[in-house]
Amino acid sequence: MNPREAEALDYFKQTAERMGHKFNFLFRNGLSEIPKYNAVFIRATTDPLYTAYVVSKTAWELGLKVIDDPQSIRMCANKIHQYKLFQRFNLPHIPTIFISKEELHHKKIEEIFESFGKPVVIKAPYTSFSKYVEKVACETSFREVAKKFFRRSDFLVVQKFMPSRFDWRVGVLNGEVLYVCKYMMPKGKWKHGVKRRGKPSFIWGRTVTLKRENAPEGLKETA
Repeated sequence: MNPREAEALDYFKQTAERMGHKFNFLFRNGLSEIPKYNAVFIRATTDPLYTAYVVSKTAWELGLKVIDDPQSIRMCANKIHQYKLFQRFNLPHIPTIFISKEELHHKKIEEIFESFGKPVVIKAPYTSFSKYVEKVACETSFREVAKKFFRRSDFLVVQKFMPSRFDWRVGVLNGEVLYVCKYMMPKGKWKHGVKRRGKPSFIWGRTVTLKRENAPEGLKETA
């Protein structure tokens, strides 16, 4: 855990206790204690394949207040489901298609490049914080990345590459915008988190917070 993360969690703990709440940190070896609490706030990668989802589902089934709840985790982590919702409700989104293993052939790849241009972005459905997200500009690299990601899923997300200096992140609670921030791209990079060459660690871009009233109205309405 980096120092800023630890500092943020400590500040959260102090604030909760100042408001009269009992606050404890739970780790894997303490998950059996979940029934003792009234609420669980998860501060970990909320992938349905990770422990965090098990914690969320357990707390939810026990009737506890939990953030993030299991339904939200499934919805937000599954990029295919997410983009289908965007399409159904006519929300602004990057041009997107879904491909199956059977469609990984020359003609389909050629059609994708003709439609979206080069490069394109390939995503595994269950992904967060830039993991399993790659940019490809030729058929060879398209096949290599797709085959690797197909080990995790029978379908993949393919999108038009639209360069940006940042991604918006908007937190919503009970239908109200809670916070707005920008995930900046590291200098010279195209996504928020980039793996260091030859190392397991990542380079992360800055996170810039905004006052809610200063965020674009269209962004808040969409969220």
